[in-house]
Order: sequence, then structure tokens, then C-alpha cells
Amino acid sequence: MKDKFITMSNDAYHADPRISVTGIKRFMRSPLHYRGHKDPTVKPKAFVVGNATHTLFLEPHKFEDKYRVKPLEVDGQGPRTKHYKEWLFHQDPTLTWLDQETKSLVLGMADAALAHPILDELGVERVVEGSLFFKHQGVECKARPDLVAMRDDGTVDVLDLKTTQDASPEGFAKVAWNLGYGVQEYVYRLALESAGLKVNRFLFLAVEKAPPYACCVHVLERDWVTKSGIEVDAALRGYRQCLDADAWPGYGDATHTLRLPRWARGGQNAPPDNGWITVQEAMKLMGISRATLYNWMNKGNNVKKKKKGGRRMVDAASLQAAMKGA
Repeated sequence: MKDKFITMSNDAYHADPRISVTGIKRFMRSPLHYRGHKDPTVKPKAFVVGNATHTLFLEPHKFEDKYRVKPLEVDGQGPRTKHYKEWLFHQDPTLTWLDQETKSLVLGMADAALAHPILDELGVERVVEGSLFFKHQGVECKARPDLVAMRDDGTVDVLDLKTTQDASPEGFAKVAWNLGYGVQEYVYRLALESAGLKVNRFLFLAVEKAPPYACCVHVLERDWVTKSGIEVDAALRGYRQCLDADAWPGYGDATHTLRLPRWARGGQNAPPDNGWITVQEAMKLMGISRATLYNWMNKGNNVKKKKKGGRRMVDAASLQAAMKGA
């Protein structure tokens, strides 16, 4: 099976110009978002944590070559301080430095994921982060599955590790939809099939980002992946047209009428639970950051809040009123 994959570094894979799952999802937002994307100079902490956890889970022997813990004299120093910059200048530029808290978080998540019994169900012949290149809808594409394991019947199981706030079936379903995991599965299936590998199961191993690092394995129903496939095929046809015309439009020049959101309508169209929504739903629906939301909740802005099943909830109507008065 290993001969089906190309062995290359992560940097070399990302430097390849063929379109990836991430690129397809950006294009599905708009061609302009794909063409105009630039990676941030400083990687967000969530990105670093996710990559470090993947390395420790998939290739633990490479972890110390990529990640180190900051010494005490700079741990806690801001990256813009003179002392930190001087220290960093003398370090190996290929290393990523973690504070002790982040290192403990990564270890906790990786240990929990490695202890999950799903790994015992996978075949012993495995390929970790092998690269695949293929053509679909006339477009050159690429994919890099986390882990592919050969089964006795000649098919393969695919396992993708996801770090998340909520690994429960209900919580992870929302994350999977919002982050386009159906798109990922469809594209990876195409890549593996192009290499002559038939997928038996496509597994998402979700691990939570806080103790006790609860894990849960999920599969997407067939209709979900089919719908995502229709969207991917349409996006790739559009991508090919943009390439041919060298034109990358955004949202268009038309004026759009915005409808009153469902949660703001009240009555029969009010959100579930009598107008109470989760913090994540509030952030998404109202376009505010977690810090801003918590500031309103905790500093006397008359935003009603409660806890239900261990989850923090806010009243949509009182939050909307606070926003109008801000």
C-alpha cells in the first residue's frame, strides 16, 4: 500500500500548487477568498496546538525534533518583548516553542487519543500523512490523510484526528458541518480511489481540548458526504473557469436585502429552548468574539445567562438589546 503514496515533508506538500481541501473550502466561500488568502506571519495558538497534537499522536518520534518547551527565563514573556526577541534570535528557526501549559495540553490530548480502542481495530499496515495527487473535474488536486490502514479484505480505513471543544455527537456534528468535514471526506475518498484504494470506513477521532480530554469516534452519514460531493464538484468546475479567465470574483456587486435572523423574530420562529442559545451559537449568529460576549455577560449589561447540562447559555433577546445599546 505504501507505494500508492508520495513521501514528502509537510512544507513541501503545502508548497505544491495543486488545490487542497483547505483551498477548495476557501474557494467555496468565494474565488476572491481563495486567490487573496495569505497565511499569518505568526501562527495562531490553536493552529500550533493542533499541529503539535497531530505530531505526537501520529509520529511521536518526530515530536522533539519539531517542538520544545520554552525555558523558564522566557516562558510567559510576550513575543514582542526585547528579551524574548533576543532569546529567539539565537534559537533553531525550525523549532516551534511551547509554553509548559501548552505542552501539558498537547500531551493530555495525544495520550487520550492514543488510548482510544478504535486504534486496535485498525490494520497494522499503515501510512501516516502520505501525500496523494489526482485530477478531478479537470483540476489538479492534492490530499494528505492523517492515517490510512489496510484491512484484510484489501480495503482501507481512514482515521482523521480532530481537536475540538466538544467531542460529543451533538456538539461535534455542529463543528463538522461548520468546518466542512464532509468536504474533506469526499475529497480524501476521491484521492484514495484514484490510487486504487477503496475506503471501508472514514473515521473522525475527536478529542476535547480540556481535561479530562474526552474522546469520541464519528462517521458521517452517506447523504452528508454525497451533498458535500455535489458542492465540491461545482466548486472545482468554477475553479477551473476562474483559472481559465484569470478572474476571481468576491460576493458580487449587487445590493442584497438582509432578512431578520430567525433568533430575532420571536414567536414561532424563536430559537429552540425558549430563546436561549449557547455561547458558540451567540458568537456565530451575532458576529461577536467570545471576549466581547463574556464582557457583556459579566459586567452588568443585563444579558441573561444560565447553565444547562454544563453548557453556558445566553438569552438571545437580552443579548440583542445589549448590542443595540453598545
